[in-house]
Amino acid sequence: LQFLPVEGTLTPNKNGKISDSLAIGNPNWETFEREQVSLGYEFSHAFNDTTSFVQAARYSEMDVKLRQMYSYVYSADVPALGPALDPSNERKTILRGASTEDGSSDAFNIDNRLMHQVNWGSVEHNLMLGIDFQMISIDGKDFANDP
Repeated sequence: LQFLPVEGTLTPNKNGKISDSLAIGNPNWETFEREQVSLGYEFSHAFNDTTSFVQAARYSEMDVKLRQMYSYVYSADVPALGPALDPSNERKTILRGASTEDGSSDAFNIDNRLMHQVNWGSVEHNLMLGIDFQMISIDGKDFANDP
């Protein structure tokens, strides 16, 4: 996934249209790696025809490594850089940025529901009482730069 400048993709640019297939990144540097594992269960018990209990739990871990480059703006749009990089304001030079992310997460969730069905006259009601607990731990190191 990459983003390109509006001028040249959605609106006109005096140099023509920027191709949707233009790759501005660096495939020798960019990477996206993810390892993920999840384990869970669901337990249900019917006490009778009208009352039941359900419990569901899940534990998951994920490790992510991401390095990417992205387009920022045309160099002419940055007053401090434009005259040096694009002195004739041709709008042909796109500045790029880079970002990295190295992180991991652990998550645990448990959900308990007690359900009861009751009829009052011709109206059927479903009553539910529940408790949900969630714990998430995220650890990450990231870096990003702007031109």
